Amino acid sequence: MKNNPHIKLSIAIIFIISILSCKKDKPSDAPVIPTESTMFMDLSFMSNEKSANNSFSDSSNYRISNVIVKYWALIAGLNTVLPTLSFKAVIDNGEASYDEDSKSWNWVKDFITTADQQFEATLTGKVMGDSIAWVMNIQKIGENVPYKYFEGVSKTNSGWWKIYSRINNATYPVFQISYLKTSDKVSYIQYTNIIANNDNYGSYIAFGKMQNSIFDKYFKAKTINIGTENSVNNKECTIEWSSITHEGDIKWDGFQGCWDKTLKNITCQ
Repeated sequence: MKNNPHIKLSIAIIFIISILSCKKDKPSDAPVIPTESTMFMDLSFMSNEKSANNSFSDSSNYRISNVIVKYWALIAGLNTVLPTLSFKAVIDNGEASYDEDSKSWNWVKDFITTADQQFEATLTGKVMGDSIAWVMNIQKIGENVPYKYFEGVSKTNSGWWKIYSRINNATYPVFQISYLKTSDKVSYIQYTNIIANNDNYGSYIAFGKMQNSIFDKYFKAKTINIGTENSVNNKECTIEWSSITHEGDIKWDGFQGCWDKTLKNITCQ
C-alpha cells in the first residue's frame, strides 16, 4: 500500500496543481505606474522673450495673460512639488513587490525634499477590473507615523488624483487632479479646490490641448471668491494660444483681448 505507484502519482499531480494554482493567483507583471505628467501641470508655455521688445501698452493682452498663468503656476507648483517628488521617486525606482494578502503591488523608495528633509514613500497599486487604484503613503525618516499623501484611480485614457494635507495629526483632502490622455499623452489636466468649508471650494485651473483650431492649447481658471466686493468672483478666465506662432487671446468677464505672433495687441476677429 505504501509503495502503491498510483497513490504516489496522485500525490505528485495534486502537488503540481497546487503550485500552478498559486502561481496563477500572482500576476506576472506589476501594473504600469502613470507618468508624473498626470499630476504636474507644465505652465511654462507663457515665458516668451519677444514680449521684452514691446511696451506694456502694445502687448498688454499677452502680458496680463502671462501674469495670470504665472500666478496659478506658482500656486499649482507649491501644492504639487512634494507629491510629484514622492511620485517620481517610486517611478524611477521601478522595483515592485507583490503582497499576496492584499493582492496589491508595492513600490518603496526614499526621497529628499527641497528643504533637505528625508521621507520614505510607499506606493500601492491594485488592479480592479479595467482600472488601477493607487495609494501613496509617506513617512518622515525617524518618525513612525506614515500618512496617506494622495490616492487615485487610473484607466487607459483617464484618471484622477486626490491630494491630502496633514496639520496637527489630521489628514484632509485639499484638491483633486483630473486628467485625460490622447495617444498616450496627457491632453487635459485640471486642479480643483476640494477643501471643505473653504470660500474657494470648487475653484479650478485647467490646461488642455485643442485640435482643428488656430490655437492648439488653452488655459482656464475660475475663482469662486476672490473678495466680497470683487466683480470677477465666480467668473471663468480662458486663455488660448498657438504653441507654434505664439498668437493668442484672453476672455474674462465680458472682456476679450488678442495678440499676434509678435505678442502685440490686435483687434480680435
